[in-house]
Amino acid sequence: MNKVSLRFSSTVLQNIKRFYTMELKKPFNYLNGKRHHPLKSLRAIANSNPATGEFLFNLPCSSDEDVDQAVKSCKEAFLIWSKKCPRERGQVLLKAAQKIREKLENLACSEVIDTGKPIWEARVDIAGCADVFEYFGGIAATISGTHHMLSDGNFAIVQREPLGVVAGIGAWNYPFQVMSWKVAPALVCGNTFIYKPSEFTPITSVLLAEILAESGLPPGV
Repeated sequence: MNKVSLRFSSTVLQNIKRFYTMELKKPFNYLNGKRHHPLKSLRAIANSNPATGEFLFNLPCSSDEDVDQAVKSCKEAFLIWSKKCPRERGQVLLKAAQKIREKLENLACSEVIDTGKPIWEARVDIAGCADVFEYFGGIAATISGTHHMLSDGNFAIVQREPLGVVAGIGAWNYPFQVMSWKVAPALVCGNTFIYKPSEFTPITSVLLAEILAESGLPPGV
């Protein structure tokens, strides 16, 4: 049996290699609407194709300074994002769902190299992520407070307010899905988000960040 590798000439693998090679030329950190190299990286982690063991690239590690910069950016963006009405935030998520479906094949190809899973499974995973953003974008208009009448003419009000800057840590087995599950509900509620993907599967997280920016998410959110 032939070994599966990026050197095969099948159409799917050619698409995977072309797209992934293009992405490896770009920085992996995403801040304020742009990709950035780490401010200071003292070491790098070797990343390989889990299906073949083939070396792919060295991933530079971010520093404490990078984390501080991300937190500062999110705090500033929170002042803008949290003031938008839920319906407006939901529109961003709905647009993201549409763009995920449009870019499904490229996203699935990247997921194949990152995780080693078959292409058919990656396509199902990515399609499910579009559903996640569509769901939370759709319920955005229901995020509202409540008013309760009490005795003696008193009343109680429940207000729903964003928490602020939140963080999430990803996993290697479902990188795009895990990020979608964490990011979508946090964003629609008005929070800003710092996401740390698995060092073994870093590509699709930055691709999702770019999709959200294309969909109208303000820089820094």
